[in-house]
Amino acid sequence: PLGRCGKGCTHPLKTPRWQLAHPQLLALGRKLNFSEKIDRAVFTGNMKTSPNRRTIFNQAEHHPELLFVNEVYIKTSPPSCFDIGEPNVTLGGVLVKRCGLSFEELCRYKYLLNVGSNGYANKLKYLFLTGSVVIWVRKDSLNYEFFESHFVPGIHYASVDTVEEVPGMIRRLQADPAWAESIARAGQAQMASMDVNEVANFCFQMLKAYAAMQRFKPKRDPRSWEVNCEDDLVRHYDRGSMLEDLYLTEDNATCLRPPPSKQFSPPGWGGAYRGTHPPCLASHDLSAKEEVGVCTKGTRQWQASGRLDGEDWDLPEAYKGGALPDWSEVDPAVSGKGAKTMPWGTYK
Repeated sequence: PLGRCGKGCTHPLKTPRWQLAHPQLLALGRKLNFSEKIDRAVFTGNMKTSPNRRTIFNQAEHHPELLFVNEVYIKTSPPSCFDIGEPNVTLGGVLVKRCGLSFEELCRYKYLLNVGSNGYANKLKYLFLTGSVVIWVRKDSLNYEFFESHFVPGIHYASVDTVEEVPGMIRRLQADPAWAESIARAGQAQMASMDVNEVANFCFQMLKAYAAMQRFKPKRDPRSWEVNCEDDLVRHYDRGSMLEDLYLTEDNATCLRPPPSKQFSPPGWGGAYRGTHPPCLASHDLSAKEEVGVCTKGTRQWQASGRLDGEDWDLPEAYKGGALPDWSEVDPAVSGKGAKTMPWGTYK
């Protein structure tokens, strides 16, 4: 769908929605024969988010015949490394904040590295669709993907315990191209089955199983709001209104079930949005040094971001690690008041 600006909607984090990316990237990954791909491993992304990534960067500097590492920050939109004719795309080595690589361009390499970050790195599922060998560094892989149990090391991907083992694994794969191609094709075929319908079925089965174990009747907190349309999320979290023109469709094209008898007009455009802003404490990672003070009125961080947030609706204690709601009080869904909390260490 078209955004408010008249252009196609694009995701600011550069990872396209799965219902579009799955068929498109799968088709692109099947275009190239494995033997036609560049015989190097590639990694692109922020190299300063973990020691493992910094090690990979150093390995590429010393072993360009094995690795190409392209350092780029996800919030920038640099030109394509291929379009500007960077020789390193085939010669290997490193590039720093000069250009970018799309998922389509990653399909040109035989080996793709999956190296964890200090948070959630979500490109693993996309890498499997490219028809290349995914080399997965398991140490310090902080997140467990729900589909992991369906992928077997040595069959669907090449597994290494630490980044120090990456050069040796690349050499093994280069020395046995038939084995490498079999891993690439098996991984691609496995991820090909995980289309949007399969993901929806997994979520349905998971929620149904949790519901069967539930021993209480859930009540909606009066502070909650329905997420019915993708537009609602953008409006709710785009505190500075920097993304709206790029991403809002204003026609309910992203709604799961457009609310009946709603006039298509601002601010709701038929969605669930009511013009509110998320509370400051709920919108920021206060453990990050760059966000310290963001919810304290008058600070530089507050002026830059926090002032755009809504009022905090709960006790600050609720946002500190380990605090739990005090359910001995009246349910906030009934009272309409914020839940009291029990600080960490005071509950059993």
